[in-house]
Amino acid sequence: MEKLSIIGSGTMGHSIALAAAWEGMNVEVFGMNEKVIGKSDHS
Repeated sequence: MEKLSIIGSGTMGHSIALAAAWEGMNVEVFGMNEKVIGKSDHS
């Protein structure tokens, strides 16, 4: 899998993104709240 796209940056979306990133996957998060999405941007 090249990239995992997650729609929704709430608790569940954030947790899934984190778990996938820890496993070395390229993750992209989409959501309505830019402030919350920015918290997950560690590139």
